[in-house]
Parts: sequence; structure tokens; C-alpha cells
Amino acid sequence: MGKVGIVILNYNNTIEIRECIESILKYTPLDKIRCVVVDNGSAATKREIIHSYLESKFNHSYRRVNKGERCDTLEDMTYLCIPQNLGYACGNNEGIDFLQHFDLISHIMILNS
Repeated sequence: MGKVGIVILNYNNTIEIRECIESILKYTPLDKIRCVVVDNGSAATKREIIHSYLESKFNHSYRRVNKGERCDTLEDMTYLCIPQNLGYACGNNEGIDFLQHFDLISHIMILNS
């Protein structure tokens, strides 16, 4: 069975996104999921705080990518950065589009932090 891809949309949020990630890690085995935090045009300072947190938490399996970049492998955690706020639906669609290119993803879940 494939893995569940979790899309978490973020805009200028540092506290709730950390709590959301911590909850996922507490209750879900990483071997069953892959997460994509979609940054929907956050301020640079907020973006760097989130990047530092994710990098320290998932240093063994973390990647930061910009909109339009494609990766050959899917890490446990991907931080997908979009330069401007596209809104809720389009932001989630960016995360879904990113995950659809990986065969190991069998289901996609949108998680609202």
C-alpha cells in the first residue's frame, strides 16, 4: 500500500504549524505518510522560522523547494514555498499537484492547521 500525502497550508503562522506537525508526529508513524507544508506567501521572517524548525525536526529527510521545482525523491517533509498568497484553494492545489508526481503516494489528505 502507498503512503498518504498530507498537505498543510500555511500563511504567516509559526505557532500553530509547529503544533500541527508535532501532533502528526505524535500520532502517525512516519513510514505511512509524507507531508508537504505549503507556504502561501508568508513574510520572509516567518518563512525562515518555519524552515529552521522543519530542518531541525526532519534533518534526515527534509527538503525546501520553490513553486515549480520538481524533485526526483519525496522526503518525509517538504516545505513548498510560493512567493505570493494564492488563497486557500489554490494553495492546497499546489501541494496536491506537487504530491501527485510521486508513485508512492496513494492518497492525499488536506489538513487545516
